[in-house]
Amino acid sequence: MEQEITLNAHNKQEFPPAHTTRFDTSLIKRAFCVVLLLLYMGTLCAQDRMTPAKFEQGREEKLYSIFDIAEADGFAYLVDPAFSPDYCLAYDRESKSLILKQLKPRVRYCRRLRFSQRHIRADVWKLSISDSLADSLKRMFAAVVLTSSWLSEQWGLDGVNYYFLINPGFSSKIASCWSPDENSNCRQAVDVVERLCEAVRKNDREGAESLVGSISSVTNLFRNYYPADFQERIH
Repeated sequence: MEQEITLNAHNKQEFPPAHTTRFDTSLIKRAFCVVLLLLYMGTLCAQDRMTPAKFEQGREEKLYSIFDIAEADGFAYLVDPAFSPDYCLAYDRESKSLILKQLKPRVRYCRRLRFSQRHIRADVWKLSISDSLADSLKRMFAAVVLTSSWLSEQWGLDGVNYYFLINPGFSSKIASCWSPDENSNCRQAVDVVERLCEAVRKNDREGAESLVGSISSVTNLFRNYYPADFQERIH
C-alpha cells in the first residue's frame, strides 16, 4: 500500500503544468514592459514633435475662414483655447507685416459658430517686420510642421490647441500640439510665437526683431528630426 501511494504521488500532474505557468507569467511581464516602453517613447515624442493635422468640417474649418488664413503668405499660427477667445497670427508679404486677429470674448462661447460671419467681431493688430525676421519665421514654421509625427498625438478635454501652418491655402500643411509640457520642444516653439504675438499687440518692433535668435534656436531643435538627405524648401 505504501508503495502504491508513492507511485501515485510520482504520477500526479499539475494543472496547468508548472513550466507552462511560469512561461505565461514571463510572457505577460514582457508584454507589459513593451507596452510601458512604447508609452514612454510616445511621451518623449509628444514632448519633442508636433502632430500632423488638418481642418475638417467643423469649428477649425470655420476659424480658418473667419481669420482669412488662406490669404496668409508663407505661414500662420492659430490658437484655439478652451475658455478664452481664439486668435491667429499671419504674415502679409505685400505689406511685410505680421497681422494678429483675436475674436471678441463673446464669440468664444458660441462654440459651434453657427451664426453669420458678419456678426463676428475681432480686434486686429499689425506690425511691420524685416525680411530677415520673416525668413527666420518661415524656416521655423517649416521645421515644426515638416517634422510632425503621429507618434506624438495627444488628447485632452480642456486646454489649448496650437496650430502651425505653412503654405496656407489649398496646399497648406498643418501641425498641432495640445497644451505642451514645460521645457519641451513644442512648448519652446509656442512660447516664442506667443512672445511675438505680444510684441505685435504692443506695436513693439524692436521686441519682435530681438526674437530672431530664439526663433533660430527653436528651428534647430526641430531640424534635428530631418532625415540626413532632406532638403528644406522655403516658399
